[in-house]
Amino acid sequence: MLWSSTGYIRTDVHNLNGEPHLVAKFRSFAAMNLAILEFNDRYNLKMKTRKYYMLNNTPISSADFKLINVPDVKQRSIIKAINMLVTKGSVDIKRKDSDNNIIFTPMV
Repeated sequence: MLWSSTGYIRTDVHNLNGEPHLVAKFRSFAAMNLAILEFNDRYNLKMKTRKYYMLNNTPISSADFKLINVPDVKQRSIIKAINMLVTKGSVDIKRKDSDNNIIFTPMV
């Protein structure tokens, strides 16, 4: 269905937390929104948008969150603490920088 939409470029598969996620790319935001509306009306699945920005040559998702100055604890303890706050799904920790900031995305 997506490949027949105007402005469709391609679909990539990414594994997050061991689960495959499809990332469909379009030539414009309007074309992407139209394809998502058509897909959600036609199938018993739900697609949703995520927008990416570039910051210092690093792609940042509109769904990313940043925890600032996190103490030096094990990553599984951080994931467990965040998952207690996230009501649905789990989280994907993308990176931890030299200032002890953690970038994560809730996976619904």
